[in-house]
Amino acid sequence: MTVRLGRAAGLCGLFACLAAGAPAEEAWVREGTSLKLREGAGLDRDVLGAVGPGERLEVLGTLSGWTQVRREDGSQGWIANGFLVREAPPSVRIAALEAETVRLRDALAAAEREGTALRESAAAAQAEGAPPARPPTPASAPAETKNGPRSDTRWLDYLVGALLLSTGMALGAMLRGVSGRRRATRLRL
Repeated sequence: MTVRLGRAAGLCGLFACLAAGAPAEEAWVREGTSLKLREGAGLDRDVLGAVGPGERLEVLGTLSGWTQVRREDGSQGWIANGFLVREAPPSVRIAALEAETVRLRDALAAAEREGTALRESAAAAQAEGAPPARPPTPASAPAETKNGPRSDTRWLDYLVGALLLSTGMALGAMLRGVSGRRRATRLRL
């Protein structure tokens, strides 16, 4: 019995370690509502502060209709589930899209300047009769390796897949041993 409890405790520890590395969920306060951030899950708990509409929160956990959240300033508290949405409000999405548009326009302008400079150098080289120079590799280009583009980042995907597979196998083996079912005897003919 103690071996089974030890296995179960080890399994719980393993899942706690895996869950600690998981990215945090984000939620936003529904537009048009202002909420009270409470000390605990329930209306009878003390109010810690107010949370404005559209404010971004980090979800820490849930309990019977309440969500534990952390604000961007680091303060933590509980909010009723019905007032949170998983998608950013339109004003936040628009601001992010505008910032991305500015970044892409700057990148396009830099690429156009580089293209113009390369065309001018190619025309000058042809006028002199020399073969055109090979264009320099831009710094933003993906790293090429012998295994293909950006193969240096694939190891993380393989590692996560291997961990998931081995965790599932270990869990299946432990549950089979903990289930208490006796193995059926095999009939050999």
